[in-house]
Amino acid sequence: MADTNLRMGYIGSVTIGGVGYFMSGSSLNPTQGVEAPDLVAGAKMRRGWVYGKVDPTGNVTGPLHEDSESLWDAAFERDDDGNGIDHMKNTINIEIAYYQGGGWSFSNCVLNSLAISATAGEVVTFTADFAAKSIVTKNDSYTPVDCAKLMTWDRVVFGITGIDDVTNFQSVNFTINNNVQKPYAIQASVGNLYPVDLPCGVREITGTVSAYAQKNIWDIVNDSDVGADSWSDYTATSAKKTVVFSVAGASSNIIDVTFEAVFHRPEGSGQTGLAVYTMNFTAICTAGDDYS
Repeated sequence: MADTNLRMGYIGSVTIGGVGYFMSGSSLNPTQGVEAPDLVAGAKMRRGWVYGKVDPTGNVTGPLHEDSESLWDAAFERDDDGNGIDHMKNTINIEIAYYQGGGWSFSNCVLNSLAISATAGEVVTFTADFAAKSIVTKNDSYTPVDCAKLMTWDRVVFGITGIDDVTNFQSVNFTINNNVQKPYAIQASVGNLYPVDLPCGVREITGTVSAYAQKNIWDIVNDSDVGADSWSDYTATSAKKTVVFSVAGASSNIIDVTFEAVFHRPEGSGQTGLAVYTMNFTAICTAGDDYS
């Protein structure tokens, strides 16, 4: 009997744009299924089959560390001067090993969405969704991540202009989504089962902020113009708030953005411990869509 030599997942690694990141989970794989439909074939087993489309997409999630580099430009900038605002401006290369010598290299990926989550008392985490249209190659190596201090919640700045009396935030979750499409087209190139392009849909920037209660929710709604209480509140007046969100790395900010958003009605939760209320927000109508 041959010796069993099983592999452990912690002997893996991921680099995004040449920078090593700690990874707690990933589904970044070139997926491809087998199409075998039910057909009349004079037999009790399926006989017709073909390999389906290749979808080289997925996500990487893990904690941010102080040497992490900003993914904001890759997640935000559109190619206004080139292919148009319906394409991402920047591409990024990803090397991922699921264990020693077993993984993939993805070239010219676009960042479909980026989510950052910060909760007081916990490590700041990120999830990045990628999309690619090129053939992936196997990755026979792994690159250990250098020792680094993980990013803690005290490196996060979040502020809302016009709701100054809402402080002592418990958690902030921030997501930018480019709604990247993956179209497949009939071509003369036999064997090309990959997407032909990666155009982008309408950009969404959304998030959730939770704060410890220091005043009544009713006062937040009335005093800060958050949520609608009457028909007149549905008119577009000055309901937009300026939001500042940043996460500071060792040498530069991992993310540093200011944008305008409309806040949903705050939601409270009843419990025996500290009272907490939560507000969702959606970025709306920033001038020129130019987020600083």
